[in-house]
Amino acid sequence: NCLYRAWKRTHRFPRFGPDTKFRSVLSLHHEAFTVLPRPDSGIERFADIKGKRINVGNRGSGYRATVTLVFRALGWQLADFPAVREAGTADQSQMLCDNRVDATMFTIGHPNLAVADAIDTCKAHLVPVEGERIARMVSETPYLDPTVIRAGLYRGQTGAIVTFGPTATLVTTADLLPETVYD
Repeated sequence: NCLYRAWKRTHRFPRFGPDTKFRSVLSLHHEAFTVLPRPDSGIERFADIKGKRINVGNRGSGYRATVTLVFRALGWQLADFPAVREAGTADQSQMLCDNRVDATMFTIGHPNLAVADAIDTCKAHLVPVEGERIARMVSETPYLDPTVIRAGLYRGQTGAIVTFGPTATLVTTADLLPETVYD
């Protein structure tokens, strides 16, 4: 997301035109768009979050940008939710446990300690993020791919969770010597 926008010089990077010196070294891992609702929220699929109290992530974060992209694809607006929090990853589990939000969303690699903490401490669960509009959004967005959160990564998770996300990528600049990148 940020790499794509920096390459194209869009969003927060428009001032200087495209930056053609970026070079991808290797892909590291998928970062899955992850939705964690409280057990008493009534949220069993992604569409169920509409009208609930949510955390969308702090402004400027990659996962906030992903939430914005998803909402746009579904025709949703923040005004469709009675309470919208903008907390970062460190505060999400506590917000769920304290009943300040019904669900939190973020983009992250799995397994993840913040996810495990929310599941273990507040009995949160993972929900799939799928459907025709999501599939279309993913196919039209060059930096997103379908992915799954494998079964058994978290306590009580018996099945794989279908979702999408970017791939974490190690990048460099064309100005760096190839031998240095190799080393």
